[in-house]
Amino acid sequence: MNDANDANSGLRPSNYANGTVTIGNGTQAAILTSGDRRIINGDLVDQTATPVYVSFLMKHLASGSGSNSGAPFYLFSSNDEGTQVGLRGNGSNSNSVISAYASLNGNTNTAGQFVQSGLLDINQTFFLVIRLSVSGGNGTNYDSLDFWVNPNDASAPSFTAGTNGYIGNVTFNSGSSSVNGVSLFGDNRTPHGGVDSIRVGEGWTDVVIPEPSALVLAGLGLAGLGVRRRR
Repeated sequence: MNDANDANSGLRPSNYANGTVTIGNGTQAAILTSGDRRIINGDLVDQTATPVYVSFLMKHLASGSGSNSGAPFYLFSSNDEGTQVGLRGNGSNSNSVISAYASLNGNTNTAGQFVQSGLLDINQTFFLVIRLSVSGGNGTNYDSLDFWVNPNDASAPSFTAGTNGYIGNVTFNSGSSSVNGVSLFGDNRTPHGGVDSIRVGEGWTDVVIPEPSALVLAGLGLAGLGVRRRR
């Protein structure tokens, strides 16, 4: 992320390490304010029936009454109000604890369209991973979302609740056969959330194992030799 509102390093999501997963967030991050919408990529390359994996670091920053709304990450720019993934405060107008959630129905707790982690430490940075796929139940539209929080195994995902950070599955009909954009949104407090290290890929390892930097490749004598980077 390259954002001017990150001068206070204490607001940025910190580097993340858990088991075999280690994510470095670089030097800058997006700090979301109230009503702040950031279009990250409004025109991703079309995916047709191909699973799409997305990962990012997030830290919840809001405090005080009325701050229990989320700091969400949106997918499908044409239907973004119904595809929220992120962190939010728990309880009635309080922010003493938070949870991670994925919702495909305007952030309401509707069975089959909402999944949520247990209570989390508000002071920590969390590594969120999602997988979008096409089940066939709604033709070629993306209609299934799997959700992980703080996975600890970089080699392969788990689809069993409580294992390798797997929270659960959300079913929905996105109305779209392609993932056509991602964006960030800050709800009703300023600042509300910090987001960094967003990655989109076609497989688990694409988004949970960082790309080698140019400096590392040069040190290995691989720079300029046609090393292919993951998409």
